Amino acid sequence: MNCPKCSSSNCGVIDTFQSELETYRIKKCKDCGFKFYTEEKVKPAEDVQPIFARWTKERLRKMRAKKKGVEYEQEFKSETSSVPRKPTSPLF
Repeated sequence: MNCPKCSSSNCGVIDTFQSELETYRIKKCKDCGFKFYTEEKVKPAEDVQPIFARWTKERLRKMRAKKKGVEYEQEFKSETSSVPRKPTSPLF
């Protein structure tokens, strides 16, 4: 993950907190010293299946367009943001 402040990819994990369905990590950029938090959530398979199906269809369309030499415009957009939020946990 890149640092949200300086966009450096030189970041390390300082600490990790885990709950039943979430993992929180405190990371620190080795270049600028900025500390930030990341949150990882576990999703049940039935929640992920529709997203995976859409992604697979888009991938197949892209491959077909490449074979035919046709310009391809992507329809699938990721639903997650790339900027981490500070977790709302009493641990922080």
